[in-house]
Amino acid sequence: MNCWKIVTIFGLIILLFGCVSHPAGAPRTFGAGTEGSVAAGVTVYHTVGRGETLWRIAQRYNVDANEIVRVNCLKDVDSIEVGQRLTIPGGVAPVEPKKIRKKFGWPLKGTVVIRFGEKENSIVSKGIGIRSSLGADVVAAQSGTVTFVGERVKGYGKVIILDHGDGFETIYAHNQENLVALGGKVAKGDVIARVGSFGRAGYPYLHFEIRWQHQPQDPMIYLD
Repeated sequence: MNCWKIVTIFGLIILLFGCVSHPAGAPRTFGAGTEGSVAAGVTVYHTVGRGETLWRIAQRYNVDANEIVRVNCLKDVDSIEVGQRLTIPGGVAPVEPKKIRKKFGWPLKGTVVIRFGEKENSIVSKGIGIRSSLGADVVAAQSGTVTFVGERVKGYGKVIILDHGDGFETIYAHNQENLVALGGKVAKGDVIARVGSFGRAGYPYLHFEIRWQHQPQDPMIYLD
């Protein structure tokens, strides 16, 4: 059987069954803690690391989580295991950290009680939760411009968004009080809000996000 027939048959198998397995030794495997880059639309692979969620993996490669479920014949978004190899259809491998690295200060003195990718009020968190005292000062993690101030945003309560340039934004949510105005300029360390209490947690905390090109990032990578 010639090579073209083999390729054609393999393509038909994918179209008919939809599920792709990743053979040992296959190229372009990007495991936990490693980075690479390939052209958009090229299939890449990912080895599940400890503490990773399918939602977080999908965000990392800019792919719909449900598409990863379908292609890998998973039961649901929770049915992945550490060490499992996943096919990421049409995914774009993450940009190397050094290309997007920017340092941010802590927006609040407190304890991290919710981490990136964990569930916050039954929803996968796109940032971190920092517990503190009610009314404590929330400060700008980096200098920037206020691009959004909201009072009753679903899932966020009172929220502030700052634009820091280079594609970076920070989000401060569940505030007791917002202290800045839309369009205002803030310096790193300026007080912009007061810590509030939101949802089922039962204690005051700040929901804090860092986004690059509108994609949620793990804030712990960027915080000083």
